Amino acid sequence: KAAPPLVLEAPLDDSPDVFMNTYYGEVGSSVPTEQNPQGIHQGMDFVAPTGTAIKAAAPGTISRIIKETKTEYDGTVNTYANVLFKIDDQNTIDYNFEPLQSLFVVEGQVVNTGDLLGTLADNRGQNRRGTKGTGTLDFGLLSVVDGSWARICFVPCSSTSFRTLM
Repeated sequence: KAAPPLVLEAPLDDSPDVFMNTYYGEVGSSVPTEQNPQGIHQGMDFVAPTGTAIKAAAPGTISRIIKETKTEYDGTVNTYANVLFKIDDQNTIDYNFEPLQSLFVVEGQVVNTGDLLGTLADNRGQNRRGTKGTGTLDFGLLSVVDGSWARICFVPCSSTSFRTLM
């Protein structure tokens, strides 16, 4: 029997300044790889102003945080962060801060829906989807399917929540 659809709260507040510009399944939106030769986007990208709060979309535990510093072509140094957020044994949310301004959680921390995880920094126009004064949150869901981790498609079901298509 299939699991019921998982409902996630929006990771950002509903605001005219926040918009989703890349959807799950959009072809050519990601760098093609051997595993994904068509570059199909496997999450949702939200563009938001610098300093926008990123929130927990469900209750769970911060299972892993990876930070990386990148020097952009104009010499600007940005910190990027990948935060893996375990909901349960079958589901993990993947947050990619592009770039990160502040991070307010640590590995092993238990959080509730709506708790503040971090804020976005100014990408200074480096992201092809953003503009100066904005950052991007790449928001994805990983689930165990037939014993292996897989990216799961989810869709908006209101302006403040999403549900899986499984």
